[in-house]
Amino acid sequence: MIPDTPSIEQLSDLLAGRAPSREPPVSTDALFSILSHRHRRYALAYLLEREEPVAVETVISHVVDRIDSSEETYDRVALRFHHGHLPKLVNAGLIEYDRDERIVTPTDSTAAAGPHLELASA
Repeated sequence: MIPDTPSIEQLSDLLAGRAPSREPPVSTDALFSILSHRHRRYALAYLLEREEPVAVETVISHVVDRIDSSEETYDRVALRFHHGHLPKLVNAGLIEYDRDERIVTPTDSTAAAGPHLELASA
């Protein structure tokens, strides 16, 4: 009998010194789809450096700083982030978003995405 092959998430947990999870927080396909856009990669990388909630405008500013700092770019990125990237990250469980406070909070899944983020950025 061939033993079960561990998932990427389980390998990531082992490499990070965490107990492997039985259910991956985000499927591998969904995670790679999310990481396919550089704005989401920049936002997740920024959040991985923090463990506390961050204003969504701060996250957007970080993304803009990585690509271009013009006001036009900020407005365009902010619009795309609010209507596209933010919902994808929330729906995947990679972040929590408080609309009233306009605060983004990393989740346990954010940390689990770290090794994949490093591979996607390489």
